Amino acid sequence: MCHCTGQFAARGYDFDTNAALRHLRLTVCIDPSELGGDWLELVATLRAAFSTIRSHNLERITVDIGIELGQADRLDEDMLVPPREELVPDTEELHSVMVLPYFYALQHVVVGMEVRYNQEWHSSEEGVHDAVQALLVPVCRQSFAPWLDRGIVNIFCTASTTGGINL
Repeated sequence: MCHCTGQFAARGYDFDTNAALRHLRLTVCIDPSELGGDWLELVATLRAAFSTIRSHNLERITVDIGIELGQADRLDEDMLVPPREELVPDTEELHSVMVLPYFYALQHVVVGMEVRYNQEWHSSEEGVHDAVQALLVPVCRQSFAPWLDRGIVNIFCTASTTGGINL
């Protein structure tokens, strides 16, 4: 199993020498104050990582997306979702990679979004979860559309508190 923890600025993914890769796990953290732009960076990062895969044995991909809400972060569409005209070209490039023969054996794709927030700043876990579920899951579904169409994608979202710690 390969576990890659990546920041958007450092896209040093190179899986082309691992022709026997069966499982891949990518972990990314997103700054919610720039989530619209960071979502585009996430799509670019996924494309960069997936485009280097040369294994015909890849069966499972897990993408862990961490989002930490700060005091000023709003849970609305303007903050969380990039404009469609910006997202479509990037997702089309990602989709062109997702349909390559290296992904024919792919059986499971798990995309998990974990939102952490401070209870003092945001009303409730249910409210945070519902907002993220309503706003980000559709964008995530669009990003993984080719594999979603194959019925191999499971997208889930969790919300948890950070207690009294200031983010």
